[in-house]
Amino acid sequence: MFGHVPLLTNQHLCDFLANLSRIALRHIDSPEAIERIARLYWYTVEFGLIREADGLRIYGAGILSSKGETHYALHDDRPQRLPYDVRTIMDTPYIKEHFQEQYFVIDSYEQLYLSVSEIEKHIAEKTVLGLES
Repeated sequence: MFGHVPLLTNQHLCDFLANLSRIALRHIDSPEAIERIARLYWYTVEFGLIREADGLRIYGAGILSSKGETHYALHDDRPQRLPYDVRTIMDTPYIKEHFQEQYFVIDSYEQLYLSVSEIEKHIAEKTVLGLES
């Protein structure tokens, strides 16, 4: 309830998710493309950070569901906090077994929505070039 639901009041995020779903459906028969989309979802909707005027904040529901990862993501020196970059995210496997080694930071939810065409382009390039691993 507290993880995903509040974010669904943000139109840019909802449009991002709708478009991400549309892209996934178009590539449903490509396990490699679906993996890249899953990575993007993981590092945004589940484990994303957002930069606000007063500092970094969590918006990812996966982080919010863990008191330990909440502290780790915002206050520990170990994880990298990288700027949102579609290509880097889609080429970065995620970790399920322990806290993330890196988090990706958006500047706004609109930034996610505006990246949809880049997501489509990157998946198309990887699929056409046979670089789907």
